[in-house]
Amino acid sequence: MLIDWFTVGAQILNFLILVWLLKRYLYGPILKAVDQREQAVRDRMREAEEARKEAQKQQAALVQERQDLRDERQALLQQVRNDVERWRENATEQVREEVDARRQRWLEALAGEQKELERNVSERVAREVLELSRRVLHDLGGADFEQRMIAAFFQKVDEAELVQVGPVVTVFTGADPSSAFCEKLEAELKARFPELTQCTFETLPELGFGLRLEGEDRRIEWTLAGYLDGLEERVMSVLSRPEHKEGTA
Repeated sequence: MLIDWFTVGAQILNFLILVWLLKRYLYGPILKAVDQREQAVRDRMREAEEARKEAQKQQAALVQERQDLRDERQALLQQVRNDVERWRENATEQVREEVDARRQRWLEALAGEQKELERNVSERVAREVLELSRRVLHDLGGADFEQRMIAAFFQKVDEAELVQVGPVVTVFTGADPSSAFCEKLEAELKARFPELTQCTFETLPELGFGLRLEGEDRRIEWTLAGYLDGLEERVMSVLSRPEHKEGTA
């Protein structure tokens, strides 16, 4: 069989032209489209990976922020607890100090009232006793009361064993003395103390029923109150006894 090389060559040429045409107008665009599609897929996958990483980063940030919020909440709660505890302690201390201060003021006021009551009772008892003593002595002595006072005073002088009192003396009395009383007392003094040349009389109400002699750094005193020494303590001791308090309550 004879081969028509022209025909073969024409067919080969046609095939090559067809291949070129297919590659240029069919395979090329298809391959290009495939490449573009693959590139697009790669781009989308890269974007998705970046989005995933960004999402993970945001999730981690949210988790950290949530943890920070919990920590801050715990810190605020602890601070509030500490503030409340300090306020409670301060308030308790202030209340305790105020209670102690009020208690101290109450005790001081009570002590002051007690002292005032004791003083009033003592003064009243003393006045009553002095008044009663005066009445008793007056009833017993009558007009001779001043003479009895002078006798009691000189008994005190004798007990003191005074040898001399000096040339000038002052006699204090609790009430204004009568002239006869002064003359009698001055005469008795000059009889006992020859060096005495001047005797003056002064009133000293605090003596009550009593006499006081002063001269040359010497002093001798007789008072009715001297017999009442310790009465106040005894009276207050009786008033402070539990049975007396229970009785008055």
